[in-house]
Amino acid sequence: MLRAAGDETCTFIDRVDQSTSKQPIAPTEEYIREMLLELWNCGAIYVSDESEVEAFGVEQHADGLRVKGVYIFKTCWNVCVTGATVIEMMRPRQIEPDADALSFWIDMSVSEALAYLNNERARVGLDAPSGEKTTAIIRMIVEKYSTAEAVFFIWVTLRDVVYARESKRLNRVHAANCIPVYLSSKFEKYMSEGWEPKSYNRFGAQSLASDILYNNVLGLRGDGFTKRPSLEALGRTDKVLPPPNE
Repeated sequence: MLRAAGDETCTFIDRVDQSTSKQPIAPTEEYIREMLLELWNCGAIYVSDESEVEAFGVEQHADGLRVKGVYIFKTCWNVCVTGATVIEMMRPRQIEPDADALSFWIDMSVSEALAYLNNERARVGLDAPSGEKTTAIIRMIVEKYSTAEAVFFIWVTLRDVVYARESKRLNRVHAANCIPVYLSSKFEKYMSEGWEPKSYNRFGAQSLASDILYNNVLGLRGDGFTKRPSLEALGRTDKVLPPPNE
């Protein structure tokens, strides 16, 4: 957040807007939302009084207007740590290859796969938002396969859905609803037959969150995208990273 929307004092984060960032902050807006909420809930950031009025939801009471909530992506934030602490926090470091580290990897893999799916859905005219069912299926896929392989499953699914839409003259809503069904079917078929899916290259620019997680925290670098998430894969990473800018 500080790299993308922070000021030079490392004490302020402007309203987060992916569209104005040179590098995506995270694969999806939902991932950004979760990061902001986690930082807010643990007290690392708080709502800045420099936030515009539109950042707040209000409701009428007998004694006047009261704030009932904030809009995460319209809010500015103050950081509750010193600049020196932030700089130290941003130094490359790794965590132990445990279940939490594996969970971070899987969560990022899900987010990156969803980003690809949403981009491709928009490209082929099926840009309804991916729901919980689709997200759950993608999570099942990346618990068994790499993100690169998950992209293959998504590509094949959308290819077949578009073909079905054209050949069976499905409307856009019906075709979009076929995506989780087709995706689940492809995954189950490959699992039952023991087939090896293809691995696709990374699509678009890697997000800051992905870059920091894979390079600084997990020490996986490109393997974060191409390897299947596992404790064994985490255990084979280097334990020491070079200092920044070296």
